[in-house]
Amino acid sequence: MTIAFIMSAVEDINTVTGLGQHQLNIVKGLMGLSLENNYVFLVNEVVQEQLLEIYPKIRTYSYGKQNKIPKIFEKYYYFLNMFYLNWFSVAKAIKNIDPDVIFQPYNCITVKTRWKKPYALMVLDMYHRFFPGCMQKSKYKLTVNRHDAMMDDSDLIITSSQVNKEHIGLFYPEAAGKVEVIPVPIDIDVDDCEYFDTKKPYILCVNSMRYHKNIHTLIKAFNLIKDRIEHNLVLIGTNENDEAENIKSESDRVIFTGYISSAQRNYLYREADLFVSSTMFEGFGMTPLEAMVFKRKVLVSDIPVMKESTLGCAEYFGDIENEDFLAGRIMELLEKEYTEEYLDEIRRLVEGKYSPMKIAQQIHDSLTELGNYNEDSN
Repeated sequence: MTIAFIMSAVEDINTVTGLGQHQLNIVKGLMGLSLENNYVFLVNEVVQEQLLEIYPKIRTYSYGKQNKIPKIFEKYYYFLNMFYLNWFSVAKAIKNIDPDVIFQPYNCITVKTRWKKPYALMVLDMYHRFFPGCMQKSKYKLTVNRHDAMMDDSDLIITSSQVNKEHIGLFYPEAAGKVEVIPVPIDIDVDDCEYFDTKKPYILCVNSMRYHKNIHTLIKAFNLIKDRIEHNLVLIGTNENDEAENIKSESDRVIFTGYISSAQRNYLYREADLFVSSTMFEGFGMTPLEAMVFKRKVLVSDIPVMKESTLGCAEYFGDIENEDFLAGRIMELLEKEYTEEYLDEIRRLVEGKYSPMKIAQQIHDSLTELGNYNEDSN
């Protein structure tokens, strides 16, 4: 059986965000299981070379350059390229490969959903349904329209949490029977650290600067207590339009790193006194788990998906947009001590639950079952 694994969302392995890292972790798991003969990975020419260097036996199919649309309209450049990539370049590659199953690991609005072969889609979250005001009306309508097609056209929907499954069932009850929950794999090298120049001690948050990530409340909470603690607040992530006005800070003790390398991020994980995720909405939540692998104290918002993904092993805070409450919990956690044995146990739990090979096996079993069911039906 040949499974086409579409990786059009990964432009360069060296500059991936959480979305790309999620896909690379699955690839690592599949290769660790010696399943290279079952998959063809559809990638651009840069990623093809990078993957072959890491996994010499991997089967790839390059659709050429990532960006093929002239950069005439800056505003629509990314969208037009991704649309062309998925509907033309990837579609042509699929035709040439003629796989038994097609796997799309990302619910991007530009993906092609109607195929003649069994099609599995990974839906990472339903963010747009809960925060429509953070999108332009035209983009929101397009996003809903494309998700309508995704839910209708897919034969299997893989999602990363029970909460996500409930959300899909809420908006698409007719698709509920196609949904399977398989968590996101966590793979982070605690030894791959590169020094990043920032003053210690500090509190760390790793998240995109989107409104639903609730960075504005975290900054307000920090400003309430900054004169009582030595710590700075370090924020890793890109600043997005829907949060930019809310997170301006006059204090030089709030440090925005912007995009940094994974090794620099790892260094900041390792040296942090406390990791905080104040998010109001997640599909899963990778970064608190990565912090746990580094044996950091972790404080996250008390929302169902964070309780689920962190296995009940983090510290939690309710009233998640109340900066006074969050400030108090941060103070408590800075003073609270954990034994090394306790942090080691949490790390083992996370690594065991979210092992790339374990997750990859679950995904492979589901995709294989989909392909076998189609053969039996025919």
